[in-house]
Amino acid sequence: MEKEMGGIAALSFEDHTKIAMGHPSMTRYPQPYPGYPIPYQDHYAQSYPKSYAPPSPPAYYNRKSYHPIEPDQESGTTFLRYIFLMMIIIIICLCAISLVIWLLFGADIPEFRVASLYVPTFDISNSTLKADWVMNVTVINPNEKLEIHFNNVESSIFYDNNVLAMASEDPFHVGVDSQTTMQLKLSTRKMDPSQTLKDRVVEKMANDRSDGTMTFCLRMALNAKSKYGSLMRLQRFKLFCDGLVVRFDGDMGPGILASGMENDCLLFT
Repeated sequence: MEKEMGGIAALSFEDHTKIAMGHPSMTRYPQPYPGYPIPYQDHYAQSYPKSYAPPSPPAYYNRKSYHPIEPDQESGTTFLRYIFLMMIIIIICLCAISLVIWLLFGADIPEFRVASLYVPTFDISNSTLKADWVMNVTVINPNEKLEIHFNNVESSIFYDNNVLAMASEDPFHVGVDSQTTMQLKLSTRKMDPSQTLKDRVVEKMANDRSDGTMTFCLRMALNAKSKYGSLMRLQRFKLFCDGLVVRFDGDMGPGILASGMENDCLLFT
């Protein structure tokens, strides 16, 4: 009896000791009957006191499968198209700039040549000159892509740096890689009567006329508009045709340009 009581007392003391240390007593559960299995005991309930709730089971994370990021082929194609378009634009701009530079600086200037000169009248009396000049000037356009329009054509005839007659001519056109002939008609009758020549100039002309040979100079100023499609180039030319030797037939006869004296003119811009 005392042993049993001692055992009960011992168990009671052990249970109190486990409770004080944070472990629940195992005597709360009924002892199994002989021949029956031990009932299931919650491990978490046995390990923690009543004042603490058992920890929740570890969370489960659903790991999704990720595929590697592939490059956007559409973006790459768009970039290549952009580069190709920029190259085309640059090439077009370079061609346009080259064309403009060629039009402004690389085009050949027209050529002028005095083909013939005829002086039907040349009379000096009482220090007064009455004379007429008719000349043909060949205009050559050497450009294979540019046509040239001329306007505001002004011509004048000189003797010993003294102007004798002036005239305004009609506009004319020279096609691509072609030539045309411009006829000039100048007369002292169109000059202002107040513009008189000096006596020494009149005397020198009279002497040359008596000798049968006189030398004249042609001066011209004209505007040129070169066209290539919708592109245009405007220029102002000054023409100098010097050394035009005219031989007269007798004292009263007309004069013509001496043979072999067809003269290429100097052109200035």
